[in-house]
Amino acid sequence: MAIAVVILSGLILAQTRRWLEKFDLLIIPGITFVVIFLIPLLRSNLGIQQVVIFAVAAALIAIAVTTLFRLIYKLESSIL
Repeated sequence: MAIAVVILSGLILAQTRRWLEKFDLLIIPGITFVVIFLIPLLRSNLGIQQVVIFAVAAALIAIAVTTLFRLIYKLESSIL
């Protein structure tokens, strides 16, 4: 858990200092995937295929929720 906190803190620091500019959307998931792949304790008895499927599902759900809130915002903006 401490390693995950250190890595997350480093990534947040890198984003706030603008060290990650163009490729941050590729670097952060890449680092996360490598950490989960190399440290089996973080997988909690899941296979790597299941981890990838869960990650893709979580990303799709996040996109769907963001789109839903954007549609609601546009609807409210047009009414008001």
